[in-house]
Amino acid sequence: MNLKKSGICLGIAITALQCCAFAAAQEPPRVFAGAAENTPSRAEYFSWINNVNVGSSEKQTLTNLAFFDWLKHEYGAQLDIYAWDVGQIDTAGTYGSMTSDKFKAHYPNGFAPIAQKAKSLGIAMGLWAGPDGFGNTPADEQARTDMMVGLVRDSGIGLFKMDTYCTDLRPEKQDAFIRMMTACRAVNPDLILLNHRISLGRAAPYATTSLWEGAETYIDVWMPNHSTAPHHRAGALSRGLPPNLTRLVEDHGVCLSSCLDYWEDDVVLQAFNRSLLLAPELYGNPWLLRDDEFPRLARFLNLHHRYGDLLVHGMRLPEATYGPNAVSRGDSSTRLITLRNLTWNPIKYAVKLDGEIGLAGAGRVALRRFHPSERDLGTFPFGSAAEIEVAPFRSCLLLATTGEVGELGVSGSDFEVVRDTPGRPATIKLLGLPGS
Repeated sequence: MNLKKSGICLGIAITALQCCAFAAAQEPPRVFAGAAENTPSRAEYFSWINNVNVGSSEKQTLTNLAFFDWLKHEYGAQLDIYAWDVGQIDTAGTYGSMTSDKFKAHYPNGFAPIAQKAKSLGIAMGLWAGPDGFGNTPADEQARTDMMVGLVRDSGIGLFKMDTYCTDLRPEKQDAFIRMMTACRAVNPDLILLNHRISLGRAAPYATTSLWEGAETYIDVWMPNHSTAPHHRAGALSRGLPPNLTRLVEDHGVCLSSCLDYWEDDVVLQAFNRSLLLAPELYGNPWLLRDDEFPRLARFLNLHHRYGDLLVHGMRLPEATYGPNAVSRGDSSTRLITLRNLTWNPIKYAVKLDGEIGLAGAGRVALRRFHPSERDLGTFPFGSAAEIEVAPFRSCLLLATTGEVGELGVSGSDFEVVRDTPGRPATIKLLGLPGS
């Protein structure tokens, strides 16, 4: 009887061990996928619409980088990632190589001149690619892996955007994909991988982000208005928030190509409301903005970098009080608050300057509006409510702090910070009427 009981116990123990082993085998590997939820955002530009399927060229890319060089020198704006979109190596339905005639015609010196220029500006490069390209032989697989690792090592690639627009990943090549990404991250552990609709299967943990809602934000092409509005970006401004305010998704950023009016409101919600890993994220042709709009673009880039560590912590605000998809980001002493108005009439919101927006403490709270124009709104007793008016079909960005604002500004007038660049004279444009 004791032996039988022992046998039963032994059998149960073995079965339990087998179950544990099976469960362990089924668990996805723990992988650092290049970033975490609390990784500060990285400002990115990607070149879709500036180039299409045929790809870009060395001259075109260096010209574009010269724009961001100028934006940095003139206004102090730092871009973190410049990403080539489709067509540099891979394109729709086709896997290429850096030895092809097409690549050599577009980039006769390889990517070396681009990598050198980008590095001098503190910019990492990114590249659009398909997820496969491993061919049908071990030699094909190794060649693809070697090329991708070489791009990370030699060309300063800090981001891969992999898209089913090329092809999907064959199920039998998931292990090859894992080996490739493991080798790439051995070179750069912070390598970002954007998953644009790829079926990665067991390789899924190696992707940093996925395309949120599968939606691309090409204004009036893939993201039109859903109701009448005074400008073309109402549809973009109506986008909500990712589940649980997760930041490891990609919202495809802000299109700067067609219908440029009110792009600023779009940037405010993309960069400070959702504040995803890639933010501000821009694509198209930002050099088509008006001259007076370049300092505004730079101001958003500068503010986002300045408050980057705070923007990773967010909370939704009550819709009944603050309207749809309002968010407060920051810590117990400083909050950045985003509001919106998708109606035809101005709306006044009562912003409670206490724990309701995430502040803690006592004393007084300084309030600054950064958008749609900048204004010193004054200081208020902790726990009081400040009335904030948001114009029709616009967004609003506020700073509330129990400490010092620490930003250039004036009192008594709306204004625009044109230049706040270390080592250069500051420039502020007053927007009030004469005599105000």
